[in-house]
Amino acid sequence: MEVIKELKDKIWRLFSLLIAIRIAFLYAILNSILSAVITALYMITDIKLSFKPEFITLISFIVSLLISARTTNAYNRYLEGQSLWTKIRITILNLAGFIRINIDNKEDMEQYTSFLLYFIITIKDFLLIDKIRDVGIKINFKETDNISDNDDFMIDVDKEKMKMKAIIQNINDCVHKKTRELKIDDLRKRKKGLRKRLHQIILNLNIELGKIEKNKQEIEEQEKKGNEEKDTAKKEKVSYDKLRDGILTLTECFSGLERIDESIPFVYSTLLSLTTWIYSLSLSFQVVSDLQWVTVPIIFLTTLFLFGIIELSKQLENPFGIDINDLNLNKFCKGIWKDAIFIITDKGEQISNEKIEVIIKKFKDLTGPEPKMEKPSNEVV
Repeated sequence: MEVIKELKDKIWRLFSLLIAIRIAFLYAILNSILSAVITALYMITDIKLSFKPEFITLISFIVSLLISARTTNAYNRYLEGQSLWTKIRITILNLAGFIRINIDNKEDMEQYTSFLLYFIITIKDFLLIDKIRDVGIKINFKETDNISDNDDFMIDVDKEKMKMKAIIQNINDCVHKKTRELKIDDLRKRKKGLRKRLHQIILNLNIELGKIEKNKQEIEEQEKKGNEEKDTAKKEKVSYDKLRDGILTLTECFSGLERIDESIPFVYSTLLSLTTWIYSLSLSFQVVSDLQWVTVPIIFLTTLFLFGIIELSKQLENPFGIDINDLNLNKFCKGIWKDAIFIITDKGEQISNEKIEVIIKKFKDLTGPEPKMEKPSNEVV
């Protein structure tokens, strides 16, 4: 079964690769037709069209530089996106550890943890909402995880797991039918609303941390002052500073992800496509005298290879989507959620996901509603 599953996965990835470069196939077919016309004119008539070799050499040099820079930039953006999500994961897990150590009040612990988890969900929705709208695919969570029940947890593990998945999928209403039918203006309003919500979460994390630290200081002031107590207070302050550093890191990561979500400048992509077209069209004139009718398949493969690289670079430059080659942000969120809950769990008393949902919805009500969406029309966007 494992072999069959792996084989199906490889076939699906190959199919998705062909879909990704479908435009390259179209360009290759068009260029092959032009190449066949040029070859026919050369073989049947006295028309001998050609370019100087120096011109082909110059164009090929320019194309190689542009494509090399394009692919390198795209792959770097992909790796940077993966690196930023890993950094977010490490930061949130570290913050969960600090929360477990430094926050004694269970209610404060639940609230602070809920805000951290809501932060990653909102980042995920901010990055995916326009892709879901364009493709029109609803993400589902039918898969099950092989997690054994722990007798120490006094809750229904399967119920909690489904609640977690439901919150990740639905809390911001970004995968429902109404989202996939959004018009462009409404989509921009939703993204702007999600961006505002992220900043509200960051602000609230700092406010809650200030309240916790103030309460801690008030308790310490009531105790007797001594060298041992002073050392303890100093350590507590360092821990709170680390919490603030973690919040700052999350803000920086969001800014980095937002930058990666932006596309490559239109001028650069247009210049690359135009230069590649000039090179692929002029190549027929260069090789037809030596290859004759073999020129046609050679031109097809060359055009497919060049434009295939460009199309794959478009796929890589923005790793946030719902294609098989994109980073699985829902999987990232589930992993961070489960690990964070595990870290802050104390004496078998796990924070209920239903309680987390209540805290998040209460926060959403306090910070204001999402931008209202107009009813979808039959107009073609």
